[in-house]
Amino acid sequence: PGKEDFIMKSLTQLREERPHHSYSSLSQYLNCSLAYAFKYVYRAEPEFVPANLAFGTAFHDTASYLLTQKKSGKIEKIETAQEIFASYWDASVNEKIRFDSDSAVELKTKGIGMISEFWKNWNPDDSVIDIELTFCVPIPDGEGGYIETPLIGEFDIIIKDRFGEILIVDLKTAAKKWAENKADK
Repeated sequence: PGKEDFIMKSLTQLREERPHHSYSSLSQYLNCSLAYAFKYVYRAEPEFVPANLAFGTAFHDTASYLLTQKKSGKIEKIETAQEIFASYWDASVNEKIRFDSDSAVELKTKGIGMISEFWKNWNPDDSVIDIELTFCVPIPDGEGGYIETPLIGEFDIIIKDRFGEILIVDLKTAAKKWAENKADK
C-alpha cells in the first residue's frame, strides 16, 4: 500500500474503496466461519436485527453526540442526554428488531438510565481529543511486505484524562460485566 492509503478518511470511505479486514470480520471468521460466509461472502440480508445491537448503536450514537458537544465547549444537561437517547432508540425500533427478554419500552428505560450514568460520571477534567477516529493499518505478510487488505476500524473516543494520559475509550453496552480475561483481549 502507498502512503496515500493511510491518510485519515471516514470509515465509510475506507470500506468502499477496496477490500479490507475489520475486527468484526476477523472475529466472526474465527468464531463461526459459516456466519462469516453468509455476511461477508454471500452478503445475505439478515432476517432480523438483535435488539441488543440496535440498543448499542443508539447508546454509541448518543454518547458520540454528547462528547462532540463537549469537545466544542457545549455541555448538555442530563435531561437532554436522555431525550437524545430516546429519539435515537425510537428511530431504530422497527419490524426487523428481534427482542429476547426485554421489550422496546424496557430497553428504552434502561438506555435512558445508562446514558444518564455515563453523562453524570464523565469526568469534567477529561478533555475529548477525538471522536470516531478512523484508522487504516497495513497487515504484514511475514515476508517483509504487506497483504493487500489492510485492517480498518475506528476508535470510539480518544481523551486526555486529568492526569495528562491519552486514553482510547471503546464504548460497549453489555448485559453483564465482562470477565477480566475478555476485557484484557
